[in-house]
Amino acid sequence: APAIVVPGWDISIDTPSEVWDDILSHPQCVFARTSPQQKLIIVENCQKRGHVVAVTGDGVNDSPALKKADIGIAMGIMGTDVSKEAADMILLDDNFASIVNGIESGRLIFDNLKKSIAYTLSSNIPEISPFLAFILVQIPLPLSTVLILLVDLGTDMVPAISMAWENAEADIMGRNPRDANVDRLVTLKLISFAYLQIGVIQALSGFYTYLTILNDYGFNPSVLPGLGAVDAWGKNTLLCKVRYGAWVNFEGQVCPCFVNPHENPAICGKVANVEWWTAESKRNLVISECQTAGYIYWDEDTSLSYVENGVGKRDPPATNEACAFPAKQLFGGASNPATGFNAFDFNTYWNPTNGGLYSGNSATTGQPTAESLEALRSRTCDTANDDGCLFYYEYLPYRSVMSQYYNMHWNAWPVSDSNVPGLGPNVDPSILFTYQPIGFYRLWETGPNVDRSTTMGHISDVMKVSTDESNPMRVTDAFYTGGYLDQTPGMPWITQN
Repeated sequence: APAIVVPGWDISIDTPSEVWDDILSHPQCVFARTSPQQKLIIVENCQKRGHVVAVTGDGVNDSPALKKADIGIAMGIMGTDVSKEAADMILLDDNFASIVNGIESGRLIFDNLKKSIAYTLSSNIPEISPFLAFILVQIPLPLSTVLILLVDLGTDMVPAISMAWENAEADIMGRNPRDANVDRLVTLKLISFAYLQIGVIQALSGFYTYLTILNDYGFNPSVLPGLGAVDAWGKNTLLCKVRYGAWVNFEGQVCPCFVNPHENPAICGKVANVEWWTAESKRNLVISECQTAGYIYWDEDTSLSYVENGVGKRDPPATNEACAFPAKQLFGGASNPATGFNAFDFNTYWNPTNGGLYSGNSATTGQPTAESLEALRSRTCDTANDDGCLFYYEYLPYRSVMSQYYNMHWNAWPVSDSNVPGLGPNVDPSILFTYQPIGFYRLWETGPNVDRSTTMGHISDVMKVSTDESNPMRVTDAFYTGGYLDQTPGMPWITQN
């Protein structure tokens, strides 16, 4: 039978465990005419079998059982002071239906806590995976520590708190009582759900968005590995080896040297008769003239047309083969800048009393030079065929310019403007040398103490600067004091004093 009635005189402290097993195996048990000691025995035997026991009572004789139970419930109206003192909870209205409401509220709180914990844990995977990709693949860091703090404190906190106000699920009172030894707040199931399911989906979605946006701005995923290696992304000039495409100005107009060079002798006079489609070296000549005229943006979505042997042809789709930063090859010997350091006065970059040239923290901060940039800009051959030789160019993708978020003022910024962080004559050197500094360094050899290499097509630190004052490596006396943010040496769109 599913139910059993047990009179109090049938149980005692000496009742065998097998008898209690049989009694408590029934889903419905009724104990009649029990003494305070027998009530206590009933509670103890239920607890021995792993049950969470709740006891209700209103009299003094119920106090031992109320105290022993996991949850002692006393009556607020009819209950004695002793029973209220022994109980964990008091029913103010003496209505047993309030116990059901309390159980429902407890289950709701437990559910909402699990939801809040799962929501909070799920953000760990998408927050750590960008750092793993940054370390292992060396892509530009997708999510900085400041952004993680903004996500955790600015956006995650309110939704996590809001979980506490979730309404109860429809089946909340139809579930079996949870096992307190198994169904805890944080379980393996919850962790696998938060980390391996929701966390992975969030991480994949984040990487998809990251790669899609960068691709829309002209940085395709194939060129990203390695660009985050030396903390140069967004701080140094990026050069890319591109194939085909068109060179356009800020308005998107294609350089006339590729379209009608004879009609623009002022721009294209030197290359008017160059058949640029026959070899990359010839195309490079035309590109250099176009950049001189201000056509500095590479448009991969435009294919150039030409006529060869009377037949009209068009370039294949454009591709970005590879990107690299000029090698940070210059490490100054001075640990501190000269007194009265001025970003526009090259003499103050030299501190003879502290080891010579100051280029930032010499232990960690190298600086690119004109030589390292020219090494990238020089011809690099992939094959013996001239058509397989590509050139690195300062990379300004026109896709970025077409974005609705692009600010045309980014094209030109007076470096003397002290209101712009990192610019102005009195800028903090620690900030200035974190980025590619104003102007550029020019290196030359005057003695055997210089270990110099200009054959870099990749990121490497290959310069050891002599601290011998008779053989200084100092900055050039030609400094750029106004122009576009990309202050690459040798490029014609930079104004110079």
